[in-house]
Amino acid sequence: MISESIIKTDLENIKYYSVRKYALNPYFDTFAENDIVALTEKYNNAMKSAPIKLYHLYVLRYLKGCTQEDIANEMGFTHTTIHSMHNTLIEWLCKNIQEND
Repeated sequence: MISESIIKTDLENIKYYSVRKYALNPYFDTFAENDIVALTEKYNNAMKSAPIKLYHLYVLRYLKGCTQEDIANEMGFTHTTIHSMHNTLIEWLCKNIQEND
């Protein structure tokens, strides 16, 4: 099982890449592709089997870069519920991401 701190760091890096993909991808074509591309693919593949609400939360937070408030508005839940769901997402990923994929 992978640690929460690694998951959180990975997710922040995925979010950074995902919201700036349009600016970063040309560099990957010119130079070398960064490892973040494979890491994002690894997490995206794992999320295919996630419960749908966690999948939706992941897409909004880490692929689209939405705030928790924006997510609460889009999903129709309270900010407290989104915070709780985020903790559940982290726990789910700890159990479902393979460390050496």
